[in-house]
Amino acid sequence: MTDYTSMTDEQINKAVADSLGLQWAIPPVASSTGGWQFSSVSDDADHLKDYCNDWGAMGPIIEGECIDLYFFANSVGGYNWSARDGRGEIYLECTDKNPKRAAAIFFLMMQEAKQ
Repeated sequence: MTDYTSMTDEQINKAVADSLGLQWAIPPVASSTGGWQFSSVSDDADHLKDYCNDWGAMGPIIEGECIDLYFFANSVGGYNWSARDGRGEIYLECTDKNPKRAAAIFFLMMQEAKQ
């Protein structure tokens, strides 16, 4: 199985959009040289959503895929969120400090497990 935990948020966002079959584009951003950077995807593509940090983007996936999120304290004094299958059909789990990132990674793990 792919180690999604080592991926950046942007890589995870792209993988989620690809898994959903969406055509996406990265919004233009100012570059450090004073210009703008644009993606090379067609104009009818949607801007890439930030599944790792936006409840509005990740919430419908969490609900639609019955992803169960729960909060727990860890042994060194911090906390984490864990994502797992709310239906109990797939015995995988993903843990992260960010609940939306945990759910996005778990969604990708679910898709890979279905193949």
